[in-house]
Amino acid sequence: MALPNTYSKKWIGYDIRYWITLVLLIILAVAVVGFKKRFLFSCPVHTIPAEGIYTQNPLIKQSFLVNEPIVFQVPDIPYKTAAWFVDGQLKAKEGKLTHAFPAAGKYVVKLLLDGQCTYTKIVNILPYKHQTVDIKTGNPGALPDVVIEGNETFEAGMITYFTTPVIANAYEWQIVEMPEYGIKNEPLVGYSIISPGTYTLQLKLNNDDQKVFTKIIKVTAPVVIASADEEGDMEVPRPIELPPPVATGTNGTSGASETSGSGASEVKKPKTVLPDSEILALLRLIREEKKTVGDLAASLCYGEKTKILANDNEVMTLAELTEKLQSKSWALGKRPKVNSVRTMREESDENCISVIYVNYK
Repeated sequence: MALPNTYSKKWIGYDIRYWITLVLLIILAVAVVGFKKRFLFSCPVHTIPAEGIYTQNPLIKQSFLVNEPIVFQVPDIPYKTAAWFVDGQLKAKEGKLTHAFPAAGKYVVKLLLDGQCTYTKIVNILPYKHQTVDIKTGNPGALPDVVIEGNETFEAGMITYFTTPVIANAYEWQIVEMPEYGIKNEPLVGYSIISPGTYTLQLKLNNDDQKVFTKIIKVTAPVVIASADEEGDMEVPRPIELPPPVATGTNGTSGASETSGSGASEVKKPKTVLPDSEILALLRLIREEKKTVGDLAASLCYGEKTKILANDNEVMTLAELTEKLQSKSWALGKRPKVNSVRTMREESDENCISVIYVNYK
């Protein structure tokens, strides 16, 4: 006696096998669409525009001041939802974010569009407060006790910034003893003086000879400290290469680059200075577990807590990056491969790396 064939039954005029095939095809189609959206979707490449209350000097690379209101805008691309994060904390859910940072340092501003496209910006906050006294009007009131803000002593070759708590129509900064540095016309200026000595920094406001202020600054010789290695021998100090004087143009802009103000509480000086190529090689060995994260952290000022910006949208520490590199993908069973590395170093100490940009896949 023949067994009944369950699959030969019909439903709404069609063989049950037809319906099973149709359901499987629908499930497969949904899976393919989900896979493409999750893994193959490409977000448009854009940067986050940011604007403070000052005219930004492009050579300072978007540095801002403590308590300065900064407006971050969504890039000029279509979107439905937006979420803003500052160092991982949600700050706003709208097209722009206005935020003031209460302390100097480097901060990570992240924008999430439509829940899937992430854009990241590293914001550098200099250790000076924004202007508080406006003398543009005819009756400005009393000027502050300290008109020129900035360090009085700094090492030769290091870029040091100066500003003023006064809002004026015009600014004229100059180093009296060094006319070759020219006149700078921004409310925030940077100088890199290569010759130790005592100098006079002068600021004139509103082209008024009655509003000329000075600050005595002392430039000291660079200090190189030799450190003992693990076997008690002394390392030979690396020669310090002093940069040339800051180039000035007709507009008085300075050759300053982005200044560090890292918020890390403790900084240990590295024994060696690793170029980007060696950091890339070490990360690849760490991925293969032929080296440990400690081997790389020993040469970094912030050790395993060094800030990592991966694939332009992932913010993590070196320790967290190590976990990712040593973990295998659930889909392919392979570890991520490090493709490229570049670093951002501290202005005050070129031996200290503040951020490592990593591209891995």
